[in-house]
Amino acid sequence: MTMRSIIVALFLTLAAFAQEPPAYYYSPTGPDVKYIYNTQLDSIEAHYMSKAERNTQSGLRKKSISTNFFIGGGIGLAASAATMMYIVHTDKEYQKEQKERQRNDSTIYEPPVDGNPLPFLFIIEAGVTVGCLVAGAIFRITGNKKLRNTEYFKKQLEIYRQQKNSVSLEILPTYNPIRQAFGGNLLLDF
Repeated sequence: MTMRSIIVALFLTLAAFAQEPPAYYYSPTGPDVKYIYNTQLDSIEAHYMSKAERNTQSGLRKKSISTNFFIGGGIGLAASAATMMYIVHTDKEYQKEQKERQRNDSTIYEPPVDGNPLPFLFIIEAGVTVGCLVAGAIFRITGNKKLRNTEYFKKQLEIYRQQKNSVSLEILPTYNPIRQAFGGNLLLDF
């Protein structure tokens, strides 16, 4: 009976002091009471929260950068398509002019010698366009990965908080064969 009373008293004492009481603060403007709970984050919670916050900021920033690259790639694609159409149009006009000249003259086809810079401009535009689209895809993939990491850390934080707030009580029966006595162990897990 005494052992049972000690165990119950120990359990009630531990249960009473398991949580910190809230801190009460009075409002400076009047008699109303504001309840501010004094909860300090432990290092594991702070770690998960900082990881989640950093990954969220990084993921959103990378997705924003990828959007800018995709916009630049779209503009580059439109510009290189317009340059290509102009090159094809001027080449057809030049060939038509050469055929007309051949009908009137018996001269041989002469390639243009004016050094048109548009094909080089098209190559540069196409390279920049492809570079922007590839960079945009890479930033989008890494941004999405960072946001998935954010969700992972939030889930880990929630699991940790649930485990932290759980209390378990186990009573394990024991038998001592030498003394031929029965007993028990009380296991409290906070």
